[in-house]
Amino acid sequence: MTVPAGAPALAGALRALAGRPRYWFFDIDGTLAEIRPTPDAVAVPRRRRQLLEALHCPPTSWVTLASGRGIQDIDRLFPEALPQGWSVIAGHGAVMRHRGHTERRIPPAIDAALAELAEDLGRLLPRFPGSRLEVKDGALALHWRLLAPEAVEPLTRALDTALAHYPGLRRCPAKMAWEVRPVPGPDKGEAIVTLLGREAGAEWADRLAVIMMGDDATDEEAFLALGEGALTVRVGPPSEPTFARFRLSHPAAVEAFLRRHLDEAVRSPRPV
Repeated sequence: MTVPAGAPALAGALRALAGRPRYWFFDIDGTLAEIRPTPDAVAVPRRRRQLLEALHCPPTSWVTLASGRGIQDIDRLFPEALPQGWSVIAGHGAVMRHRGHTERRIPPAIDAALAELAEDLGRLLPRFPGSRLEVKDGALALHWRLLAPEAVEPLTRALDTALAHYPGLRRCPAKMAWEVRPVPGPDKGEAIVTLLGREAGAEWADRLAVIMMGDDATDEEAFLALGEGALTVRVGPPSEPTFARFRLSHPAAVEAFLRRHLDEAVRSPRPV
């Protein structure tokens, strides 16, 4: 991995793509919103949502929210998303909403397996005070941020024991959580490339300006899938390794970058 560049280099790379339609992809937790002890405690400041409103100017600029959260949860955090026509990739690609069409992208058998596993884990979690199970579109998340440190390894072993009965599901790392997702199955990278292919064909990298910002392991999947054809941005401290080409340190830095970008677009009008 090369050391990713910062905000000035990202701004310069974006200027170099002036004239191309811009497709903005944003993870939510840790990218547009600060991480909180529980998913329900997360909120996206109105001022940041207003920046996305300003960015979304079809046909020259599109905003897509790409998250592991379920689509209803995303719409709760971003009440502007549906009425303003933002695209949504939910459940790491399990659900996609684009141009008004919603598509569920995993088989019913996987939904049934996840529901059954959720019941198994629901009976297990009382043994681990502080753990929390989140049911998503096409995935589960087992959070251990509030769990006693010495209980994390036993919880992980218990999860793996339960997963042994579900060969179509796998445990994936997240920030102070384990996610359970289907394998093989959709991921953010596959979903984003599919959306771009529908918009511009296999030559999307030569026709579009694609900007993807994220902070977690599933965003790394997207960075790898997009490759050098996109402006990929890891949000987080320099200690976190990444395949992204650029880095912003935290959600407030994302906000500052977008604000500067929009201010520059006002001074020198072109697609945002």
